[in-house]
Amino acid sequence: MVGPSTVLTAAHCVYNPRIQHNFLPASLHFLIGYTGDLHGGHAVGVEVAIGADYNPNRPIETMGSDWALVSLDKGFGSADRILPMIGKTQRLQAP
Repeated sequence: MVGPSTVLTAAHCVYNPRIQHNFLPASLHFLIGYTGDLHGGHAVGVEVAIGADYNPNRPIETMGSDWALVSLDKGFGSADRILPMIGKTQRLQAP
C-alpha cells in the first residue's frame, strides 16, 4: 500500500503475456492481511498506471520502469500499512 486505496506492484505483474496486453483493472483483486482462508479486507482495481518507459518485450532494458500503481475501488490502508514514497526518483549507477 502506498496510499489508502493505491497499491504499488511491478508492471510485469499486471501484464498478460498470453494476450500481450495488461489485465483489465477490474480483474485485479487485492486481499489485505491474507492468511490462509482469512483476510482483513478485499478491494478491486479501477485503474492501472504503469511506468511510461516499461516495455514487456524488453523487460531487462526497461526494468527501471517496471512498476504499476493500481487504484482500488475502496480504501483500506492505514498509517501502519502505507509505505512512504519519496517525491523524486533518481537513477543509481554502479561506481
